[in-house]
Parts: sequence; structure tokens; C-alpha cells
Amino acid sequence: MNNQTYNKKCWLCGEIANSEEHKFKASILKRHFGKNYSKNKHTYISGKEEKTIDSYKSKELKFPPIICEDCNNNKTRSADVSYDLTWYQ
Repeated sequence: MNNQTYNKKCWLCGEIANSEEHKFKASILKRHFGKNYSKNKHTYISGKEEKTIDSYKSKELKFPPIICEDCNNNKTRSADVSYDLTWYQ
């Protein structure tokens, strides 16, 4: 990440935003497409732009950093668990 990215603040706690949040939950991407994207070509389309995706960790599948690692990993955990319980029922 570049220095400009680290100037942004976490929208929850105000610390430095240093964690990229997935646009779609990584667990759902892995479940649907598998962990190894190299076996099949996947394309991400945004407007008129198309990009080949090689991993569920691809930058195209993440927002720019808007949250800190602590909030992403700990403080939003209950929301992730609630979502998973609803999604997998």
C-alpha cells in the first residue's frame, strides 16, 4: 500500500485505515469459486472495464482501506457471524 492510503481513518474508531475489506465475503467467494482460481478464468467487470481475477484476494474484489485491522478482525466479528448464520440457513 502506498503512503497516501495510510492517511485515511477507520470509519469505526478513527485509527489508521490499513485493512482492505472484501466487496463480497471471502468465505462466499471461496465456497462458490474454490480457493484456486487458476484452474478457471474469472472476470470482474466494473463499468466497461474487465479484469481477470486469479484469487479471492484480488484487489478488484476489495474496497480501498476504510477500516483498521482491529475493527475488521475483532469489532465487526459479530456482524460477520450474524451474516453467516443467515446466509447458510
